[in-house]
Amino acid sequence: EQMLEQGLLDEAKTLFNSDISPTAMQAIGYKELAQAIEGTQTLAEAVETLKQKTRRYAKRQLTWLQRDERIHWLEPDACEDEKTLFQSALAIVRNTFS
Repeated sequence: EQMLEQGLLDEAKTLFNSDISPTAMQAIGYKELAQAIEGTQTLAEAVETLKQKTRRYAKRQLTWLQRDERIHWLEPDACEDEKTLFQSALAIVRNTFS
């Protein structure tokens, strides 16, 4: 919704009406909004599809990233402040490269 508030629909309309490559229009967001622009779906339907596909994509990314042992997750909410978060990140970097 934030992306839509910041002009995603206008951006999609501009790209849809330009000479952009068909491959670029396959990106999540543009492809779904193109359906609304063409009139094959309502805007509400296109937005719902966009949200669903975005959630699925994010889940696939998390699943893939969680398998990679090189990735160290930081929990900002578990830290007292930014300094503590930074110190945690610095400790991970030092341990990785020492």
